[in-house]
Amino acid sequence: REMVKARFRTVIVAVAAEGLGREWLGRKIDIDCIEELERLREKYGINISGEGGEYETLVLDCPVYGKKLSIEDAEEEWDGGRGVLDIKSVRMESKQ
Repeated sequence: REMVKARFRTVIVAVAAEGLGREWLGRKIDIDCIEELERLREKYGINISGEGGEYETLVLDCPVYGKKLSIEDAEEEWDGGRGVLDIKSVRMESKQ
């Protein structure tokens, strides 16, 4: 929650835990996402911060970045209960 409040723009780029399906790939981490992760923690026992390898993230923007990143092209790769958002290209943009 602190990172969301601090204006970090982060997306999930890999998942490998029960309850985290294909629909999580590319999902922005916001308050709704955090609340859903909390529900999954109760149901499946996942580590909400992803420190157990449940998911991986990419920070697209934050206060210390001079520019922000934008994903231009990506493909989902899914293998049963785990998946990766294979990022093919990104663009650096000025902050406005």
